[in-house]
Amino acid sequence: MLGHFVGPMPISEFFEDFMTSTEPIPAQPTAPFAFNTAAPVFETEFIRAIEAADVAPSLHLCNTRFTGDRAYPVDRKPDISCYRRHVDVAPDPRRDTNWRQMDLFLEVKPRKFDPFIVPEDDENKEVKFEHQGEGAEESLGQMISYARAHITSQFRTHLFSVCLLKGTASEGPSARFIRWDRGGSVVSERVDWLQEPEKLAKFFWLFNHLTLSERGHDITVTSATPEEALLAKPKLAATGFWAKGVPDQLHKILVHDEEKHEDRYFITPSAVSANPAIIGRATLGFVAYDCANDCCVYLKDSWRIDVDAIEKEGLVYRRLWDHKVPHIAEFDCAGDVRVLGAEGEAAFQSTKTHLYANRPWACKTGRLIPHRHYRLVLKTIGRSVTMFQSTHQLGTVIYHALLAHAAAWKLAKILHRDISVGNVLIDLDGKSGFLIDWDLSKTVDDDEEEARQEWRTGTWPFISIYRLQNPTTSRHLLSDDLESALWLFVYNLFTCRPCDTMDQAILSENLSSIFDGFMVRSDGSVQGGVSKMVFLNGWPVLTKDEVRASFPPPCAALVVDLRDFFNNLYCPHVSDSVRQQTKQALQTSDRILSFFATRLAEDGWPTNDGSVEKVFPVPKSKIVLPQRLTAAKRKSAAVEGAAVGPPPKALKLSDFVQCSTRTPPRSSLSLPPP
Repeated sequence: MLGHFVGPMPISEFFEDFMTSTEPIPAQPTAPFAFNTAAPVFETEFIRAIEAADVAPSLHLCNTRFTGDRAYPVDRKPDISCYRRHVDVAPDPRRDTNWRQMDLFLEVKPRKFDPFIVPEDDENKEVKFEHQGEGAEESLGQMISYARAHITSQFRTHLFSVCLLKGTASEGPSARFIRWDRGGSVVSERVDWLQEPEKLAKFFWLFNHLTLSERGHDITVTSATPEEALLAKPKLAATGFWAKGVPDQLHKILVHDEEKHEDRYFITPSAVSANPAIIGRATLGFVAYDCANDCCVYLKDSWRIDVDAIEKEGLVYRRLWDHKVPHIAEFDCAGDVRVLGAEGEAAFQSTKTHLYANRPWACKTGRLIPHRHYRLVLKTIGRSVTMFQSTHQLGTVIYHALLAHAAAWKLAKILHRDISVGNVLIDLDGKSGFLIDWDLSKTVDDDEEEARQEWRTGTWPFISIYRLQNPTTSRHLLSDDLESALWLFVYNLFTCRPCDTMDQAILSENLSSIFDGFMVRSDGSVQGGVSKMVFLNGWPVLTKDEVRASFPPPCAALVVDLRDFFNNLYCPHVSDSVRQQTKQALQTSDRILSFFATRLAEDGWPTNDGSVEKVFPVPKSKIVLPQRLTAAKRKSAAVEGAAVGPPPKALKLSDFVQCSTRTPPRSSLSLPPP
């Protein structure tokens, strides 16, 4: 999220723009906010002071610094959690963190670890807002992890949080208020709440009187009634997506059909697929019961990029069907998510962070992209490509996705631009595959020569080497999507199948470097693809012999075919004529389709070598930092592609490229830093 924080926003403007309710707000109590700085437990004293001031009568604040949420997969426990008062919430000020019920979280940090800077006069546009000091980066990372837990545990459009900063001998305690949405976060200026307690009290009073929608709850999702659940459960169970039975808690999701101008309702448990990122499209996939047609469908919930250059996915599906493109899902309905106001006017759920990036008070940010909440319904349901029942089925499913891709390009002039693990599905009958998620696609303009946007499209592990290394200087081509098919095939083979012929720890590290590795250049630009080029060379890691020893002969041969072919684009020792022939062949999909068709027709494919239940654990991602490389390593094959001697046994990519731990850009919209 670095580069996606906007601030410092004046407190008065924060209150005016984000905390003004459509409902009448009564006069604020006059009880003073009295905080005892000598109290032994900061969190407990803060909660006592808020309650004594009576500025949050409908809220329940709890000290949760020691008790995480047992239902959340990672231990995340903010210092103070805020819930709506219900009869089922005990009055005990300490309780377990509950991300599913939380309305607001507060995190306490020393003042010197403030995640954001206090800019000097008139320097806002010249400096980045995020504080890079010792301890501050950890503070910011912790708050981001809490925001991710909060926004992914509920149906939300946005959320609020408070960063409480302990005082020092010379400065009193202060606070920052933060509003998070799918486009980034707006952060208030720092306010000393001992000197100006009325500002802190006003925040809680206003938040207390916001409607659920204004607090960030998505009111287009409600609980299914018992009658609706009774109808939905048998149909949902028949799809086979819930081995332990359909969960009891079912949600009712509203989808506005923009073509027919009508509202539709769908019943579903939790998502069957999810993107855990805070910013970006944040796609959720649901298997849902269609209340109107008494059948099950696939419902996609996402935050589409709200720019003219990217067409709504529902319109793309219509055009694909008009051109009879095979191996795509059958489209039902779609529309932007909207909420009707008191007088019947429609308000769309859209991000707001980008609107503030150019305000006079805003520090330097990255490129902030507007997003709008969008839902799409498909009549075709499929399961993840990672759940293949044999390597032959995996190859067949990707081949079918490529057939859809080729037809869309040739017949409808549409380029998909995001061939990735989440966008290729296996039909429930197991006989075919299909390509979904056309929301980043574009209509091809043969005369277009320059990249139209200053960002990469695609999902990081599957983006082509050329696009990873040249994110803004060229447009996304057919060849980039075709190369993504190689990375999709390799990714599934190595991460979903046991490879007993290799050292597991080294394999895991190498896979992390190949699919998640990226470089931060001295100018701040983000690039990737170095480890992918090493892999294409066929050594020193994941060699051809290792591939042949790990997979059935025709499967291994297909990997080698694709690897050798794309290596002709990047290997420095390939002649210009061979490189040009390869580029020419990639003007169509024919060559890649022929590789798949030929190998899939061969004998020797097992019928029982499907994906294992637990996907191979790829370790935490790494950044490659070229400025830290030694001169010898800069000359190595991993960086320059130069020929070197025979590799040592069990060589790792880290022997060639020095890495440090950090999370790479994973979302389907990968933005370069400012």
